[in-house]
Amino acid sequence: MRDLEIPDVDGKNGAIALDELERAGFTNVQAGSADEQDTVVLNAANWKVVSIEPSAGETIPSDSTVVLTMTKQ
Repeated sequence: MRDLEIPDVDGKNGAIALDELERAGFTNVQAGSADEQDTVVLNAANWKVVSIEPSAGETIPSDSTVVLTMTKQ
């Protein structure tokens, strides 16, 4: 485990954002939905990132939970 800086993936395609975070070394990345009607992210390629927690630029341990909130809108 090592400390890593969260890349800025806000506004990117969900699949690309997940791939970037995994390539950066994060091992616990989760996708959540911001949409009322589509509540589960099944295919991230159909979604766009609207927020990331913790925020881009923060440095956290590589095994910390990173949550991407996405929308299909």
